[in-house]
This record gives sequence, C-alpha cells and structure tokens, in this order.
Amino acid sequence: MESANAGTRLLCGQRLVGITFVWDYVQFQFDDCLLSAYALPSAEIGGVAWRPNEPGWRDRLCDFIGMTVRFTEPSPCALAIGFTDTHSIVIPIEDSPTAESFQLSCPGHAAVLENGS
Repeated sequence: MESANAGTRLLCGQRLVGITFVWDYVQFQFDDCLLSAYALPSAEIGGVAWRPNEPGWRDRLCDFIGMTVRFTEPSPCALAIGFTDTHSIVIPIEDSPTAESFQLSCPGHAAVLENGS
C-alpha cells in the first residue's frame, strides 16, 4: 500500500470526469483513478467553503467536473485536491465515520487508504 503523500500525487494531471453521491460517501471518478471519500468533503471556491448538508454543496462539487487536478496537499487533518489556486476539494481526515477517510484506487498501484489514527 502506498503512502497518502505518494499515492495522491497520482491525481495530478488527471481530469475529474464524474461524481457519484452514495448514501454516506462520495466517489470522484478521474481519468484513471477512483477516489472514494468516506468523510464528506467540502468544496472551496474563491475562499468560500460549501460543506455537506449546506445549500449548494452538491452543485459546487459538480462544478469541478471537467477540471484537471494541479496539486494535492495531504496533511494530518485533511486531503486538499487543488484544481486552480482558488478551487479545491477538501476531504477531512479526523471526521471520518469509518476507519478510512478516503480510498484512492489507480490501475497498477496499490490502494491508498488514509485515516485519522
């Protein structure tokens, strides 16, 4: 299994092509990878954050479809996926209702799991 730092870099240069909203998590489909966010992410655009259960949250996440990942910033408390300097999706690490906050699967690479412990 790869570390979150090394594994999430696989997203750089990939386009977000779809989002699936499941009962209690969200899946992000990229060109070659699938990211399941078990801790519900926020959408941050121009300094404004849309959080789960807030009006417009789902629509703001869908605004990222078609954009290309420029950078990823894993930290002990969150994974930020940056599309521009002002547009990012942030998955909290410590707020996960399951053992893992997210799982990243890419062909030819071991799964990347991250949790708050």
